[in-house]
Amino acid sequence: MGGTQQAALPLVIVHGAEAANARRRVAALLEAAGARSDEVGYLIAAIEAGGVEGASEEVAANPAPADAGAEFEKGWHACVRP
Repeated sequence: MGGTQQAALPLVIVHGAEAANARRRVAALLEAAGARSDEVGYLIAAIEAGGVEGASEEVAANPAPADAGAEFEKGWHACVRP
């Protein structure tokens, strides 16, 4: 990489417009590299699903923040249970 450093994206929160722009950019790059559009859609969906799964595993593996209220703590693991 060059000398320019990009700002890090938040780990969990990415605004919808930024995510949509990133999807379009990745799709354009993959298609320019010769990937079929149906394959591009599948790959992007797989990456997004992996991100959701990773976040769910992170929540399931860790306790609620120490300063969380009782209602927050109650819902902490409920959000990732099947």
